[in-house]
Amino acid sequence: MSTSVTLGLTTANPAASSNYANWEVTCNGTLCSYKLHAPANNPTELDAIAIKLSNASSALVGFQGIYDEAKAEAGNYTTLVNGYIADLMAFKLNLSATLNDTEKKLSDARDVLKNLQDTVYNATCILSNYAAIKTCYATCNPTCPATTTAAPTTRAATTAANPLLTTANVQPTIAGTSVTMPTTTASTSKVTTTTTSPTTTTSTTTTTTPTTTTSTTTTTTATTTTPTAATTPTPRQTPTNPCHTKNCTGTLGFPGTCSFSGNVATCQCPGNLDPDSCGKVGCISKVNGGQVVNQLGPFWSPNYNGNSGTYDGNLDCLWIMQPPQAGQTINITVLAFKTGSDATLAIRTKNGYFPLSGDLTDNLALINNRLQGSIAGSTSVTFEFTNTNAGSPGDYFKIGFAFISPPAT
Repeated sequence: MSTSVTLGLTTANPAASSNYANWEVTCNGTLCSYKLHAPANNPTELDAIAIKLSNASSALVGFQGIYDEAKAEAGNYTTLVNGYIADLMAFKLNLSATLNDTEKKLSDARDVLKNLQDTVYNATCILSNYAAIKTCYATCNPTCPATTTAAPTTRAATTAANPLLTTANVQPTIAGTSVTMPTTTASTSKVTTTTTSPTTTTSTTTTTTPTTTTSTTTTTTATTTTPTAATTPTPRQTPTNPCHTKNCTGTLGFPGTCSFSGNVATCQCPGNLDPDSCGKVGCISKVNGGQVVNQLGPFWSPNYNGNSGTYDGNLDCLWIMQPPQAGQTINITVLAFKTGSDATLAIRTKNGYFPLSGDLTDNLALINNRLQGSIAGSTSVTFEFTNTNAGSPGDYFKIGFAFISPPAT
């Protein structure tokens, strides 16, 4: 070790590299400073470590690029899948609207067919009555007067055989009476003439002819049976269909169909549209039993029309979602949700309860994940919306839903 003295201080430098700390002191005549170095290391090892760090850094950059590409690709697939889902939902809505329109046309066709059947029935009734009483054409009811037509009796052959039966001796025949003239009877021949007319008239004539011309007794009995008017069924009364005056088309592009019980007509609307006209979102309170949702269609907040519109204040709406077919289950997705802090949409599934409130735009994925975990196997889902204040512009919610049929066995 070599030493030197500078202004009375001694400095020393190591003769070789060591693993101990290295330090040095420098003085300028007034002040002295020192530097403390880290333990010395093998330069070869330091270079190897530097190379490893560089390689690790390069690998990290590469992995970062792969991650960014995978993330972008996942985003693209997410957008694509969401687009497919939106297209499928739109197709379902259009198909539902088409089916509803077809059902309405079928209902109208049934009404036309029923009216036609009634017309044919009445016409058959009239023709049947016309065959029995030709003078009655007006209606099928038994209101026509009975008509009696006496069948004429041909007397020419009898008069020629018996010269006593002249105009002076033969009395007129009166229906329901008998006329007898004195005679001496040696032999008797009996002639019976029966004539049936459409009015069912029977006439019987009995003539006695003597073999010796002494006197002649002629007995004529005419019996007229008054026909009983043909009994025909009374025409059926066509009931009034209240759906003829009920408009279930709406203005939102989701027409419904009309059904009635007695004289009360009700619209069967898609989604949670109002059953009065399908022209807006319905809102029936829990006290009044709520509104059943069993047809695919829009499920929106009150007053929302698919593009704009917010809810009124002090609402209490209950929607009960049930599949239209036995064995089907329900799947729901929250597509949009933004309400005031005083408004709550409470969703109750088979396995969970989810009260939603506020602006949940950035949390829809998390909410839907939780919903999917609790809705599996649900055959009924209830939605209850309550609030105090009317919503601000842009406040609304939109729920997508589907009815899932069990797999074929």
